Amino acid sequence: MTRKKLPIVASLSATLLAGSSGFWSCKLGSKEGRTEYASHTATADSEAVAVQVKLPERKDMSRQVLLPGSIEAFEQATLYAKTAGYLKQIKVDIGDRVRKGEILAEIDVPEMASEYEAASAEVQRAEAGLANAEAELVRARAEVDLKKLTYGRLKSVREQEPDVLPQQNVDEAKAQYDVSLAQVSVAESKIQWSKSEKAKPAAARARLATLMDYAKIVAPFDGVVTKRHVDPGALIQHALSQTNVAPIVTVARVDTVRFAGALEPKTRTMRTESDFPNREGVLRPGMYGQATLLLEKRGSVLTVPPGALLLEGGKTYVFTVVDGKAKRVPVRTGFDDGIRVEITEGLTGNEPVIVTGKSAVQDGAPVKVSPVLMIKDCLTRLRCVS
Repeated sequence: MTRKKLPIVASLSATLLAGSSGFWSCKLGSKEGRTEYASHTATADSEAVAVQVKLPERKDMSRQVLLPGSIEAFEQATLYAKTAGYLKQIKVDIGDRVRKGEILAEIDVPEMASEYEAASAEVQRAEAGLANAEAELVRARAEVDLKKLTYGRLKSVREQEPDVLPQQNVDEAKAQYDVSLAQVSVAESKIQWSKSEKAKPAAARARLATLMDYAKIVAPFDGVVTKRHVDPGALIQHALSQTNVAPIVTVARVDTVRFAGALEPKTRTMRTESDFPNREGVLRPGMYGQATLLLEKRGSVLTVPPGALLLEGGKTYVFTVVDGKAKRVPVRTGFDDGIRVEITEGLTGNEPVIVTGKSAVQDGAPVKVSPVLMIKDCLTRLRCVS
């Protein structure tokens, strides 16, 4: 196995050596190139500054911010009692999943139940009185129809044969008809009175029914019980009329959770919230997390290492190597992620940029480039292209 690797190592070493000598090979074919090469080798040890260079690279860059925050329930409700009494039973405990409308606890209110039964009896009595009044109205209307028919017949006979029927009989029939009409009005008045008498206990019964419904604590939405505050037998106070009233349970909706950024109000930044699906319940309210917010992204931009930049007089420069000499080039920068810096103007991407040794370099000064580093950089570019 060792013998098979030796030719590969030897070939790579030969390539590096050939590359170091071939750094200038492209210029040796001309007279000017040979002169330049001879001049470079003659002054390299005495005047040139040793530097390392690297070609600019095109990379995808993004600007993002990391924000801390906490996980909160999408909805959360602490349930209180709206009626007073003793806790009869509580059907859930911490961690139990509940459905909307499910009864979680019941309060025992025996006095209210008695009042409800009494109000129901009053309603039934009023309904019976109303039924009697309605029956009386029906009888009175039937009496009106009879009296009207009788009066009509007697009046017709009197008009056709005055000698047969005295006028007194007609007048008596007319009076009886008027009395029957009055009785109808009285029956209708009794119905209205009976309805009003029924409305009072009916309203009381409805109010008691509502209060008895309040004795049942129900889930306002699908969720999980996160807190259980009382146990069966505890005295529950009316939440609207007392202070320091103990709640029954707390329910949180966790099928969707909310990530809330913990931002400092003094910085005048707005609180942000993001909702995430949580069907399996992996995320729990109260957890701490960090969110990466992508602000902007740019693709295939020209970049250099931060160490290649030189700040002077409020401007940014880089040193490139041209014909064995350092050249200061003004550039404009963009994104800076701490590893690479975007170059928006000043470079094309083919210039070797000095990354090490620039502090000892001046514009136009001769430099000595590390050939091994240049070869490694070129090999990296070839692999990326292939």
